[in-house]
Parts: sequence; C-alpha cells; structure tokens
Amino acid sequence: MATTDKKTVIVFGATGTVGRALVKMLKDGHLGMAGIKIVAVGVDGEECKKLEKEMGVHTMCKDACDMKACQEVFDMHKGEGILGVVDTIGEFSYKPMADMTADDVMAVIKNNVPASFNIMKLAGPLMAEQGGGSIVCVGAAVTHHGIKHHEAFAAAKGAVESLFRNAAALYAPKNVRINCVAPGLIKHPASAGISLDPEMEKASRELYPMKRLATPEDVAHAICFLLHPLTTFTTGHAFPVDGGLCEVQVHGIAHHAAATKA
Repeated sequence: MATTDKKTVIVFGATGTVGRALVKMLKDGHLGMAGIKIVAVGVDGEECKKLEKEMGVHTMCKDACDMKACQEVFDMHKGEGILGVVDTIGEFSYKPMADMTADDVMAVIKNNVPASFNIMKLAGPLMAEQGGGSIVCVGAAVTHHGIKHHEAFAAAKGAVESLFRNAAALYAPKNVRINCVAPGLIKHPASAGISLDPEMEKASRELYPMKRLATPEDVAHAICFLLHPLTTFTTGHAFPVDGGLCEVQVHGIAHHAAATKA
C-alpha cells in the first residue's frame, strides 16, 4: 500500500452484493490494500450483524438517505483519516416505460439518488479538509448505451454519475478524486428476473461482446483500483465494467466476409 496516514475506507451499501464483494476484497488486502480499517454501512441490522461476524469488520446500521444518519457515520470516523468512501447504494429496475407510472419513476429516483447526494455532500468537504482521497460510486452502463426498458433506471443512475462528475470538478484542486464505475448487468438478486430466467439471461449475454454478465467481483475490483492511493491522476470518469458493451462491436462486415469465404 502507498505511504499514507489515511487508513479508513467507508463502504455504503455494504450488505448488498457488490458491497459485500468489495468488503471481502478490502479485507483480503486486494491490490496490496492491506492494513486498512473497513467501515461497512447498511440499512438492514441483521445483515450488518452477519457481515460483521463473517468478515470481522466494523459495521453501522444507518440509512444514507437520512442526512443526520449519514452525518453520524462521518462524525464517528473522521478522526481516523479517511482514505476512501464508496457508494454502492442503488436499486436496479427493469420495466417497460409503457407500464410505468410517475410514482414508479419517482420510486426509482428515490432508491438511487438521495443517498448519493448525502454521501457526496458530506464526504467531499471532509476529505478536502483532510488533504484528499478517493470517492467512488456505482453508476450503470445503460447511462452511456441505451437499452430499452431501462429508461427510469438509466435516468436515476445518470443523475448519480452527473452528480459525482460535477463534484469531481469542485474538489479536484483539493486532491479529492471522484469517479464512478459503470457496470453492465450484474448477476445478483436484484436482477434475478433477468439473470435467473434462461432465455432472458441468454439474450442479455448476447448483448455483451464478452458474452457474459458482470459479477459483483468484476465491479468490486474496479472500485479497488479507483480507491487505491497510487491511482493519483484519475478523476471525473465513469470507469466501464461492461464487457465492451459501450465501445466494442464484435459482429460486422469483416465477420460476415470471413464466414462467407470459409
């Protein structure tokens, strides 16, 4: 690990699939990030207890949508030197626009945006005051590559990514690096309606040049990279973890010509 007096990483949404994968990687010293204190924050008290018992990390049962509760997390740990803050909070939504009401859209926004705003509002100035660090959130590939039936979810995650990107401009002079990871569809309980249905799972895999869905570990590894104190010159980016979805096309004229020739 790089020389630093900052030893604490706060993970919001730690009891979720990506959050748990990240906590485990940090606990195991992934990318050489050993010897840090992990603060795992979740909203489910029982799940927090399980995580604390299973991984031996400090947990806090707090709802980041509540500004006061979010403030309590930072107040308790600001004296320890915060190396990084991670926002993995969010709720996946896959529903045709024609079937959604205005209340449905607002529910998706509520499940993704307010917590991210609170975390950024509190983490940004605190880390700037402490001389810098890294803040990372989880966005979504569908904010960069349109796929039908993701309209509300893309709007919500697009808001989160825009919030973090603009905050990156604000805090860059203070050595606070702020980035997102933008994953494709992740195999986890929230996407079970797609990933556990054989036909839908196959159709989803075919969207990705690498022909598979993301794992929680894929996303967690990218977060670890952005958290690492040696990643000193990257800020304001949405780091793709999407199997090439947004940038790579594997089928085209050359493929067709080669197949015809064969």
